[in-house]
Amino acid sequence: MFAIDHETEEMIINPYIRISKSLDLGVCLNTSTFGNCQKKLISHLNDDILKLGKIEGKEFYTVEAIVGEYNCEPNETFLNSVSLVRHERSRTILGYLERGIVESELPKTFASLNKS
Repeated sequence: MFAIDHETEEMIINPYIRISKSLDLGVCLNTSTFGNCQKKLISHLNDDILKLGKIEGKEFYTVEAIVGEYNCEPNETFLNSVSLVRHERSRTILGYLERGIVESELPKTFASLNKS
């Protein structure tokens, strides 16, 4: 099973981005899809902004960079496609995005993360 970019519906290639609202609710994006949001990341080391956001009622989404396992040996045919059924090779937290940024820059991702 191939991983699919939630915004563009293209095949996910390594490395990729995962945006999550909670530990069990997240979506995958190619790094090229996420590019415009990168400058808007809040550092994961900046606890003050996150604490202030919670006081003011702001919602933040966790952003991670992931290198996944390949579906098969990397080659030009599969463009290093990522498997959803295998564990990641590496996962690193990049930071956080405010709700409004996800809503405006990544509308399909926002809608998926906020289904009732």
